[in-house]
Order: sequence, then structure tokens, then C-alpha cells
Amino acid sequence: MPELLDWTLSEAPAADEPGGGTPRPARPRRRAWSRAQILWFTAGALAFAAVGFGFVRATNTARLRQQMMVAIAQDEQAGPLPLPSLRPAAEA
Repeated sequence: MPELLDWTLSEAPAADEPGGGTPRPARPRRRAWSRAQILWFTAGALAFAAVGFGFVRATNTARLRQQMMVAIAQDEQAGPLPLPSLRPAAEA
């Protein structure tokens, strides 16, 4: 630990000098996705989207049906609307 503190307060020794630290091992290369993996991922994403859109559509349909039932019930409770008369207005 004191070596680390010395490096932060002064210039670090070069990597080829003794005490210069150990070089990091090379990171292994990541393997590219195979066609099967891409196909499964795409199919899964499309299935998820289809289920999501179906759920949204069903929810909106149920909400619309409920709102229409409420509007019809309010209309039935309101009674008939007064219709305008076609007779000329009586003069006073």
C-alpha cells in the first residue's frame, strides 16, 4: 500500500522497471452472436410486442365499452330532450 501512495505523490515507475506494476491480462474477445441467437431474440421481441399491443387494445376496448355504458345510462336518466316547436311564436 505504501507504494501506491508514493505513486500518487510522485511519478509512477515505468512498467518495465521493477515494482512498476503488473501488466493487465488481455481481455478475451467477445464472441459474436450466432444467427440462431439473433433469430430467437428477434422472435422473442416480436412476441413480447404483440402481447403488449394486445393487452393495450383489450384495455382500451374495455374502457371504451364502460364509458359508453355510463353515457347511455346518464342519457336514459336524463329523460327526453325538449324538441323545438315548429309553430310560429305567439305575439304578446
